[in-house]
Amino acid sequence: MRRKVLTIFFTLCMLYPLAAQERLKIQGEPIKLLSTETIALSGTILQPRFAPPPLQMISFVTVGKESRFLYLYDISGKKLIHVKPEVPSPNVTLMDTSLKHVAYTGDLSWRIVPDNEGKYWFAFVTHTPDGGKDIFIGYPGIEDYIRLTTHTKDDYAPAWSPDGDALAFISLRSGNGDIYVIRNLKKVIELRDIKPAKRVQLTNSIGEERDIAWNPDPKAHLIAYSRRVQYPGRVLATFQIQVLDEKRDGKYIYAVTDDPLTHYSMPRWDPHTGSRLLYVGQSIVRELKPVLYLSELEWDADGKLKNKVLEGYKTIIFKNIKTEPAPVVWLSGGKAILCQENRPEQNFPLYSIDLSRWLNKQEGAVSYFKDLHSRFPFIVDFDIRKNNLVFTSQEGEFSTIYLAQIYGEDIEPYEKPEFALSHPTMKRAFSTAYIIGGGAVVAAGAITYFLLQGGEEQVTRIPVPIGRPPSMP
Repeated sequence: MRRKVLTIFFTLCMLYPLAAQERLKIQGEPIKLLSTETIALSGTILQPRFAPPPLQMISFVTVGKESRFLYLYDISGKKLIHVKPEVPSPNVTLMDTSLKHVAYTGDLSWRIVPDNEGKYWFAFVTHTPDGGKDIFIGYPGIEDYIRLTTHTKDDYAPAWSPDGDALAFISLRSGNGDIYVIRNLKKVIELRDIKPAKRVQLTNSIGEERDIAWNPDPKAHLIAYSRRVQYPGRVLATFQIQVLDEKRDGKYIYAVTDDPLTHYSMPRWDPHTGSRLLYVGQSIVRELKPVLYLSELEWDADGKLKNKVLEGYKTIIFKNIKTEPAPVVWLSGGKAILCQENRPEQNFPLYSIDLSRWLNKQEGAVSYFKDLHSRFPFIVDFDIRKNNLVFTSQEGEFSTIYLAQIYGEDIEPYEKPEFALSHPTMKRAFSTAYIIGGGAVVAAGAITYFLLQGGEEQVTRIPVPIGRPPSMP
């Protein structure tokens, strides 16, 4: 009995060592950027996101009972920009009050490379007078946004490629939600004309896709996402993490998870190496709380993507993670992450996690960000760029955005990324319609990885595990 109690105690200490040390602190006094108490904004402020450097700008959304608006805020110039494109229509535009409550959906993605004039573009989604959702692009200060999609079915969730030449998105035009990509956007931006754009369908599956995440390496051409999978003999379908090869038009798809009893979603690549992938899992058979997992990927000698062996093919990083509005952000240097615990009775405590310490099972891997949480106990959402932290705090009926500088052992000086998943040079030509790779036996068990190549566009591409699948009851 005593041994059991000690085991539980040490397990909890490793998962949540609250008193071990505080590896992050606030430098000085946070700056109040704006508040619904003093500026003409209504609703709750969510999704504060830094624009790419060197822009001193953030984007955010205000959400009310019947409204959702997108704003940009110039920190240095203290200028607020309301993003509201006008769409030509015989009777109505998005400026009309009848459509204001559906003007913006919440999807925004920044292009991290400037155009030839030094401008940084962003993509966003808005409802249009014809009743659909379409994707627009523009830069801060532009008046005429470029409309990229015009289909009657919804197009949403845009995500810029790291080289700035492509935009992936999800569309209902071919089913429940497939992934498409629009290429040649450097030319579109240069000419201010959509004619050079080329649209390619990357997935064609029965299930829904969501949570697009480009690998940060411009040479990798990999997109992680979550796909709804219906397993044989199972009543309920589950979402699984998959990675597709955008360079080959999505014909090569890799399954990172393969578990009929757990939903996996919200993939987040390591911005420093591009090889580690965080994602959230939640069981469908028991009332278990959301868990943050990590998988690490690599190319094998034959140019196939596989899971490295951690504890099986994935490892738990944090239990009971708060998933909304944002589950996790990577700290500068890719050494650690920042997340919130899903404990509303404690106002969602914040933690930093040193991933190297955690994977090596060293003490002090998880640190409670007491300095921030004790001073701002009602943090709703946040984002990080280098040692700058922007966050929203709910203070009574008002919503406020703060900017703070943070420091500590979990933040490392920015260095040039050391990407590990650049696209491999294939050693042999793949000519068959379907290719299945071999397996490898390691200490943790048989690690089998496969790759399937689809045929024509109408063929449903079904990926199979690249890691050791969990035991199936």
